[in-house]
Formats: sequence, C-alpha cells, structure tokens
Amino acid sequence: MDGAAVPGIVANLEAAVEIKEVGQLTDTGVRRSLNEDAVLAVNEVPIFAVADGMGGADSGDVASAMAMSFLKDSAPVLMEEAKKVSKSSRGRLDLAEVLEAVLGQIHSEIEQEGERSGKTSMATTLVAAMIVGNNATIAHVGDSRAYLYRDGRLRLLTDDHTLAMLRLRQGRLTEEEFRHSPLRHRLYQALGVGREVDVDTAEVPLADDDVLLLTSDGIHAQLDAKQILGCIRQGTLQQGAARLVDAANKAGGKDNASALLIRVGTDKKADSVDAIAAILKEVFLFRNLSGSERNRIAPYLDQRVLTPGETLFNEGDPGDAFYIVLDGKVRITKGNTHLVDIGPGGHFGELCLARPVPRSATVTAIDETLIFGLSRTRFGEINRRRPGMGATLSLGVLDYVGDRLRDMTDRLHTVEMVAKGELKPPGMKPRDAILSAVRGKLKS
Repeated sequence: MDGAAVPGIVANLEAAVEIKEVGQLTDTGVRRSLNEDAVLAVNEVPIFAVADGMGGADSGDVASAMAMSFLKDSAPVLMEEAKKVSKSSRGRLDLAEVLEAVLGQIHSEIEQEGERSGKTSMATTLVAAMIVGNNATIAHVGDSRAYLYRDGRLRLLTDDHTLAMLRLRQGRLTEEEFRHSPLRHRLYQALGVGREVDVDTAEVPLADDDVLLLTSDGIHAQLDAKQILGCIRQGTLQQGAARLVDAANKAGGKDNASALLIRVGTDKKADSVDAIAAILKEVFLFRNLSGSERNRIAPYLDQRVLTPGETLFNEGDPGDAFYIVLDGKVRITKGNTHLVDIGPGGHFGELCLARPVPRSATVTAIDETLIFGLSRTRFGEINRRRPGMGATLSLGVLDYVGDRLRDMTDRLHTVEMVAKGELKPPGMKPRDAILSAVRGKLKS
C-alpha cells in the first residue's frame, strides 16, 4: 500500500552530521567504593562509548579501562574504514563488521588478562556509537544502553543481553514483569567471559538536534524512561549528564552510574527521517520486527535516488533485489502496457528474495524517487548472521507470496471470464475489461 509523500526526503538524503555538543559524567554511586564504569569520547573519529566493568575490586575497573583503551587505540583503523562508507550496503556493513571485530578483540584481550592475573571473572559490558555520514553505527554487548532523544521523545536503540530482556522479546514476560524481574541483572554475555561473544550492531539515521544517550545500567536500572527524559530535555548536555547521575543516586545509587550525551547538527529534518522509518515499519517484510531489530537490518539496505525517466530495470533482466519506494513515484510497464504506478510505501520484486527470476516488467521513475533495495545476497547474509531475524523475514516473504499467488489466481479467473464473454462490464470494451482485470481493478 502506498503512503503519503513527505517533502524533502530526497533533498535531505545527503546531509552530513557534525558534533555540536557533548556531555559526560561517571560516578561511583552511594553504595559502592570503587567505580568500575568508564566513558570514552573521541570527537575526531567520532566514536563514543560507555563500559560497565564486572568482577569486583581490581577486576571490573581494569576490564572497563582495557576496553576503552583498546577502543581508543582502534580509532585510526575505524577512521580509515569510515572514509570508505557510502550509501551502499557493503560499505556500511564493512564498518559495522570492523567495529564488531574491535569489540571481539577487546573480549579476547580481557579474557587473556583475566587468565594471566587469575581474575577469571573480570569482564565488562560496552555500548559504542560511531557517527559516520548521517548515521550512527551502534555496537553493544551486555546491558549498557543506547537511546535516541528526538523531538521530545526518548527511544531505546538497544536490547539488553539479559535473561529478562530475552524473555520479554520471546513474549514470556510482560513489560510490567520485566520491570520487576531479578533477571534484569542476569547477563548472558559480556566482554571477557565465555568462549565467544555475539556483538549486536545497528544503524540509526540521525536528524538535526538529535541527542544520542549512552548509559551504564546504574542509570537505567534506577530510572525509567520518563525520569530519564526529564533529566535531559532542558539545559546543556553536561547538565543533563549531571542530573541523570544525581537522580540515579537519589533513587538508591546501588551501582556506578555513567551517562554520555552527544548532540548532532545536520540539514536532515526529523520529519523526513521519521517518515522513512514509518514506511519501513509498515512494509510486510519488516512489520513483525521490533524497532531495534529494524535498526539491525538497516545496514543491509541499499539506498538509491532515481532521476525522472530513469529505468531501474527492464523486463527480462535478472531479478536480484526487492525494492521499497520511500519518496517519489515509479511506473511499472509490461511491453507497451501501463500496469501500475507505485508511490511511497509501495514495493515490488519480493519473489527475487526467494529465487533468481527474470524481471516480469520494466520499472521507470516518474519523479525524482528514493528507493531502498534488499538484494538476495544481503537477504542471505541476514539469514546466516541473524537467523532469528532471518526466519521472521522469510516467513513474511512466504506469507506475502502466498497472498500474491491467490490474488493472481483471482485476476486470471476474471480475465478468463471476460475472454469467454461470461463477464461483460457495462460501458467497457473487452480489451479494456481485460486490462482492468489484470490490474486487479475488476472483480468477477
């Protein structure tokens, strides 16, 4: 189904992001004698991170400090990778994979230090945000979190790697049960413990005046979303960080508390960014994914702007991608027959995700048009690397293709009835009736 166009999506696509303001604070809290948290801000890359060490005295603080030191030392490598990033999915995935590899190396370094020193329980959670182009690439392990503050709303960008969050996502806990569950503090992975670590990476498009918030669980375990919002919506970001820590301490201060806030500036408008997110949310392929899962899928999507009259592909070309129209309009034709025009929210080419098939029609841009594409290659990568989300996407494809086949069967039946003279729409010539039936506008 097509949605309403939002002016300026294409115009704002190329906007670059600058760091306007940073605020940060880390605090021991009122019940701890040692601060095992650590905060990192490297504006030159730019990369930002919060880590929450585990393992007790002389262990957790070592683990978090090691993580930040290694991440800072990796800044030149990350910067070089960032220079290669473009709108193509390959460049954006490469950046995410390099960031994932850095966290994997941190995991190994901490594990080796724990074995060398005899402190095998030393570990840390970590959430990092790297800002490149007009996106933030988020990587995290554990229950340190990333939030986005935009237009008065706070949005959680990450899923905690805790048993409570896992059960919430599986539907085994309600939101209320999750808030009071002791399993909120039971991590199933962290950097430095276990043989392997599965780093979650995501891509978040940024708009002007957005604020990224990274926190350790000493903040979000004490404060709910409404309280966090109240601390950051006014004043400078440094004041916001101070208010968050103060509020967490006043709420009990059971743990170390750290907050890092980053405000960005760009020509990209919030309504354009939100319009794209709203369209993707309604597309059948992504409808059953959570917001954080759609962020994890985002780097796999290729962006392309078509000029008026430009052909995306011709009838008979190899089919290798599924497309979604975000802005503008395309025309689908078969031979000399105009089949349909597709605007924002419309999509086509879903069969290509299942198997390579020749294109059955030609697609040409009517207006300047922004499209996102998911190639069969990237779809296969999602299924290999993120099998849970891949299964959800695959089931969505199967359901949609089944619906399309039923619809096509109905259309062919109507065409047959017109051709045999069993259906004679008043005021329509047989040829026009057949074309109307093919387009799905005539029912038997």
